[in-house]
Amino acid sequence: MAVLGMFLLFAGCTSKENSGETPSEIYTKASELGSSGQYAKAIELYERGLALESLAPPSQGALLALVAKRGLEGLTGSYDAALATTGVLEGLGEGSVPDSVRTAILVDKAEWLGELGRFAEAADALRGVRNPDSAVQMRLAALRLQAGDAKGAEALYRPMTLWRNPSPVRIGAWAGLLRCRLTDPDAVGEDAETVAQKIVAESGRVLRMKGEPAVRARALRAAALSLQLLERHQRNASFLLFRALSLAEGSKERLLYQVLRLESNAVIVRKEEPFREAAAYFEQHGMLYARALALFMLSEAGALTDNERISALEEGFAAAWQSAPPYPSPAMLARENRAALQLNGFLLKNPRIFELFDAAQRMGMMRLSRSLIRGGEGFMIGGGNAPEVEAEVRRLLVEISGLLQRKADMVDRAAGLEKIRATDQALNMKRGRLFELLPSVRVLEPAIASALALNPVTLRTVQETLGEDQAIVRPVFSDSLAAVMVVGKHHLQIVGSVAAFDSLHTPGIAVAGIRRELADGPGLAPLKGGEREWFERALFRPLLAAVQPYSRLVVVADDPIPFHLQFQDDDRIKTHRFSYLHSFKEFVIMQTAAVLPPGPSRIVFYAAQDDDGPIRHKLFYPHDRVFLVWKSFTKEEQEQLRDEIGEEMRSTVSGTLALQKLREDGESKWLYLSSYGTD
Repeated sequence: MAVLGMFLLFAGCTSKENSGETPSEIYTKASELGSSGQYAKAIELYERGLALESLAPPSQGALLALVAKRGLEGLTGSYDAALATTGVLEGLGEGSVPDSVRTAILVDKAEWLGELGRFAEAADALRGVRNPDSAVQMRLAALRLQAGDAKGAEALYRPMTLWRNPSPVRIGAWAGLLRCRLTDPDAVGEDAETVAQKIVAESGRVLRMKGEPAVRARALRAAALSLQLLERHQRNASFLLFRALSLAEGSKERLLYQVLRLESNAVIVRKEEPFREAAAYFEQHGMLYARALALFMLSEAGALTDNERISALEEGFAAAWQSAPPYPSPAMLARENRAALQLNGFLLKNPRIFELFDAAQRMGMMRLSRSLIRGGEGFMIGGGNAPEVEAEVRRLLVEISGLLQRKADMVDRAAGLEKIRATDQALNMKRGRLFELLPSVRVLEPAIASALALNPVTLRTVQETLGEDQAIVRPVFSDSLAAVMVVGKHHLQIVGSVAAFDSLHTPGIAVAGIRRELADGPGLAPLKGGEREWFERALFRPLLAAVQPYSRLVVVADDPIPFHLQFQDDDRIKTHRFSYLHSFKEFVIMQTAAVLPPGPSRIVFYAAQDDDGPIRHKLFYPHDRVFLVWKSFTKEEQEQLRDEIGEEMRSTVSGTLALQKLREDGESKWLYLSSYGTD
């Protein structure tokens, strides 16, 4: 049956015309086309030749053709096809595939699954490698950590710290253990400082050893990037990055050199020129997200004016919002968040209110784009009325996601630049095809088509979409200040803060804190004091007067904040209806979708901290009523909530109005639910 499946896989792809050429001749032509960058034609020829052969057992030519075809499919981001061909190779009889080829096949498979965010599956693929070397083991450990298994990663890193391994391997393993320790303190026996000292000690051995400069540079870079996670080791990290830069300069790896030039300059020195030159290098090579990171770092260079810093940050977000990877590394995500806080700070300081809106719009678009491509495999449209369009859009979203991740991984690993041209070519073709499909999607689901187009929205568009009784509330945080943007149909204003962030109340700590207090408490009383009290002074009181003229408030925030709770205590605004979204673009899409003909709908719940679920669900299923849940409920409790909401919604189509009615009974459980959308 396996052999029959292999035959059908390729027989279904062959041309009806047979030129009389032998498989060997066809493979030769395919190889030439692949070498010249004509990947689609090469893949087609490989399929034609394979359809003429039996794979039981495969000839040497067929085996090489399968391996080459798989490589081209992966290179062009045809992930389903690449994994299917890989499956054929894995299904061949024992001994059919040499161990070296089998290892390469599994390493590539893990790479592709990792690009798709399927980290656990990628780790499973690497576990199939026989007699793995340290590079495979190191990659496997990193995948386990990405999959959330810090203890499993620790078990792989630990043996590589032993003296029988070369210094570059040992220091890489200690660096991995430090990341495990900071991810899950229970995963590593030593404390973080002890592990850091091991890294510092091992770095001296790497510096003294002889060997390939690039290998030593990569080892020092891995060590430095882990040490950077500890505040007291910033100088050690800076020193190791500069030594790595010196080694990379003597190697032939230009991408490694440019990445190290950027990273070494960013820790302490922060000179303007290296940032600008790195940004120019990345732009020249089509690495827009890397350019964005360089521009974010440039904004922190010394001697720049505030306007120059603002310009660098705005250019960075302009470059990032369509090139951001679906699964950024923790360092990349931290850099994005820091840049957002800095830009908000400069624009609040001046103040530049319209630029604040543009910045918030771009950040929201980046969040929306990331959510859509991360969930491409779940894309649905038209209630099953257009299965071919649905399947193709789903495939394109997955492939675009993987290719964007590949480009970010090139920067993260400082390697892979030889794939950039093919990656960009494939990415442009897939985006072009997705654009061609939008009219077909728009006929069935206008809201989904608008989301997939990812066209930014203007302030004017948002205000034209708003109702007279409706306002958007957008929290704006900088490193030191908290403010709120209020967008009404006829005005835009910033409501100032009466309290600033401090070491105990950073934006991240404060938002996480109020959510935690809410989730843990049985009611509102325990929320008096703590983060809620701080937010009352910083945001709620200044906002109160600004929103009194409106009855419907839509909170647009990267991290939702339960504004509706605070206003329950104020009779002047207690009757206001609150809903939540993550971006201005979503607001315009959903407000437009609200006029669609009614259709069947469900009531669904998502945790308030879920970054993607509510966004995708509301876009893919615009008729469904989506609710954010601010604390955990059991399945039985959720079913009861669903029944009660459904009963209330017999008399209204508004989720916010239904919740408002249910809260009149005084049961505190309804305060832990909020409507996601514009109703």
